[in-house]
Amino acid sequence: MPSSAQSLPGFRPLPDEGDPLGKLDACHDRMQRQLTTLQRLLERQTKAGHLVIDDEVRAAAGAIRNYFDEAASRHHRDEEQDLFPAVIEAMAGSDAVCLHAIVRRLAADHRQLEKAWHDLRPDLVALAQAEPDHPGRDSEDDAIGLDPAKVDRFIAAHRTHLEVEDDELMPMARRLLSDEQLARIGQGMRNRRDRG
Repeated sequence: MPSSAQSLPGFRPLPDEGDPLGKLDACHDRMQRQLTTLQRLLERQTKAGHLVIDDEVRAAAGAIRNYFDEAASRHHRDEEQDLFPAVIEAMAGSDAVCLHAIVRRLAADHRQLEKAWHDLRPDLVALAQAEPDHPGRDSEDDAIGLDPAKVDRFIAAHRTHLEVEDDELMPMARRLLSDEQLARIGQGMRNRRDRG
């Protein structure tokens, strides 16, 4: 008999509590899905010339807003407060300079991603709260929709950032971190969610 994970296409269960790096990877996957949904909203708007507000648009905008308000913010804290320091602590030898540069870059990226989110968020709030069947605009002064430049900047910055984390940082973390360090990272992540 197939497991429920095998019988639900597209479903991938979250890693267990003992796999904090797997949890961070799963977070990256969820972030990529939210970015894809945001891109599709923009494509729908571009194709029609404006975004007709329906239940699907409102739900998508609300889900994106909730994800980046809550989960993405926690994810950045997981990395900055637990993962980055643990990887630097585990670092030895010639990789140290490279790793410090990567961690500094990723932490600076987080600030830029937060700013890009702050700029884009009001558009998604307006979409999520708009009345169903709103035509997207009653007049030029009453436009509800996404600013393509903000969306493009937000998506591009996230995808570039995630590529560095997935291709450079996470392989080093898997190679360097001890079971004890992974347990501390996992505990920090659990504590953060329990407080939140």
